[in-house]
Amino acid sequence: MATILATTTIDLSKEQKRKLFNEINTAIVKTFPTPSILFRDIDEEDCTGMCKNQIQIAVCVPPYVQIERRRKLVKDIDDIKLKVKDYLGDVNIIVTFIYHDDEACGVDGVLRADAKAAANK
Repeated sequence: MATILATTTIDLSKEQKRKLFNEINTAIVKTFPTPSILFRDIDEEDCTGMCKNQIQIAVCVPPYVQIERRRKLVKDIDDIKLKVKDYLGDVNIIVTFIYHDDEACGVDGVLRADAKAAANK
């Protein structure tokens, strides 16, 4: 499983946002079949530097995810540029992997390591 946070400062219509979200989702499920995806647009004045006019995708996965899967995801996401060029033009898509293990991920106020330990008792 992967948890994805995709953000952009590109001004998009509701239809364009839906199309972009669908393209991101389609690219991700090729590598991670059951992702959790949060897609948000951010006002340009709420960011600085290189964050403007691009799409940033943070992929939160365990550190043991194979490099080939990471390569495939980066390529599949980059291929989105061809599909959205008609309304986004040339756009940069940045993919960053954020790694977590059981001691760096919590659900409902409990670290996964603690939940697993409790389940094993």
